Amino acid sequence: MKKWFIVAMIVLMLVFSSTFSNSAIGEDTDWLKRFNDYDADQSQAYDGAGHVGPIPRLGYTPSNVYGWDESYVLKGYLGVYRATKNEEYLDRFVEDVDGMFAQLEDFQGDGFESWWTSGYSIDQIMNGNMEKDSIYYKDRNGAYMTDGWYPYPWYGGKGSVYRTDEDKASGTYSTLVQNSEGENFVSAYTIIPNYTPGKQYNFKFRAKNKHSDDLGKIMIVRQDTGKPIKEFSFTNNEWQSYSVDFKTPDIAGLQLRIYLTNDDANDPDAATYYDDLSLKQYGEYIVHEGMALTAISEFIDIVYQDKTLSKEYTKKAKDYLKILEKNFVPKWEQHWAEWEHNGIEMGVYKFPFDDTARMTQINEYFPFNEPSKGITIPHNQYAAAGRTLVNLYRITKKEAYLDKIQRMGNFLKSSLHIKETDNGDAFVWNYWDNSGKQWDFGYFRYKSEDISHANIELGLAVDLYQIGTVFTEEDMMKFTSTFKELIWQGDYSDPRVSMFVDGSGSKNYSVLISEWVTLSQFDKEIRDISVQLLNRPRDTFGSTYGMVLIGNLLRYNPELLLQ
Repeated sequence: MKKWFIVAMIVLMLVFSSTFSNSAIGEDTDWLKRFNDYDADQSQAYDGAGHVGPIPRLGYTPSNVYGWDESYVLKGYLGVYRATKNEEYLDRFVEDVDGMFAQLEDFQGDGFESWWTSGYSIDQIMNGNMEKDSIYYKDRNGAYMTDGWYPYPWYGGKGSVYRTDEDKASGTYSTLVQNSEGENFVSAYTIIPNYTPGKQYNFKFRAKNKHSDDLGKIMIVRQDTGKPIKEFSFTNNEWQSYSVDFKTPDIAGLQLRIYLTNDDANDPDAATYYDDLSLKQYGEYIVHEGMALTAISEFIDIVYQDKTLSKEYTKKAKDYLKILEKNFVPKWEQHWAEWEHNGIEMGVYKFPFDDTARMTQINEYFPFNEPSKGITIPHNQYAAAGRTLVNLYRITKKEAYLDKIQRMGNFLKSSLHIKETDNGDAFVWNYWDNSGKQWDFGYFRYKSEDISHANIELGLAVDLYQIGTVFTEEDMMKFTSTFKELIWQGDYSDPRVSMFVDGSGSKNYSVLISEWVTLSQFDKEIRDISVQLLNRPRDTFGSTYGMVLIGNLLRYNPELLLQ
């Protein structure tokens, strides 16, 4: 048989296969089984506590778990409910939300209940890993202390408190505190350079005592009084991680010190090693709350719109609405800013002016090094709050909500740029944009948005379109072009997506397209592309994200359900 004939036959087979796949795409996938498998898997997280928690080792669930995990679970439940009308998914939803709201607490004493985390705040400890050489405490053998740490007492040279490589939790060095000099008190200490008054902080460290009967101790001390505001002691001779919470003084500008000590003052052989220290303020984050409450407010809207649902759901919806309007809405009002630009009303939320604001003003994508107190938050963060407010407007028809979401929508829309493609104009935009107002002067962060965070901004745009404000059908088609012409790499046989909305970056990025799939309501080819991406041989996302992907896919494409 001639080579050209073989090649022609192969081409025809590939064309036929592709045509057939696209016409029946996704119909042989049991999406509900896959969704329920994801649900069963995620419910076993954190030793069986799931993403609702409370997480056993902490006693609570950090807000980022609700924002970046449980929110996907909740959205998934609602998407599958909308597609199937099976109230079992509403029941699962209610069970989770009740567990989440049971953990609400006025943690900071500001009158608003919330969830919290220290994971995103600015670390107040310099060189907590004990690796950087001190420029002051050194001798002919090199540095014997870490930069930013001081020995007490100090006799002009290396004494009983010093950095060592003989034992450490990680890296090259730890700091050893012992009392070989016979002093009443020995310590390595550092000065906390700044703190937010009257706030809860979390101090984490790793330590071990040299002997099983030694007693290690940390103290956080107000230097003006010399009295500790927190003390914590421990006995062990293996490396262990510790976490200590305390509240800062209500007065700003005091000097606080952290002392790492050994409390066996009369035993010259007693010693304690310290390593991997961190001090961060507990914070409440509008993006975490917005992500979780988007689904919860959507549930309220579903119940209010469907009078056939049981009174039990109605009662839950009313209770949830009270919680949102009492805590979420008024709490963030102090961080809201609005203005007018060329006759268009704009508005955004800004970072709190405290140590929870961890952004950067250097032109990198995600280094998160420097504090950016009081500046405009990134697009995804106000968009998460905006999606919640869209639902609250749907429910209550309050003009205050409409005003805010229109202002945020206008700012987002003004930040979009047109990129021409072979098949029409597409929207591209940045992760963060300077508002042009005085609070953002000196800050610049212009780099293309990644497709994952873009889900949230796209979600806000679609929500606003659905209530008939800010975004138009023409805008929706530009977003579909962004997905089809820039993000999607155009190959059904090897389905891949780019990392950034402008098509740049990795061309084989994780399939984080939970809101992009909702564009299938405007263009069914996006359904087909999404199905191919979700059916790749190996998931590139976790079970929680898989739930929101399938939930949104089925919400707008219920025909994919197996009959």
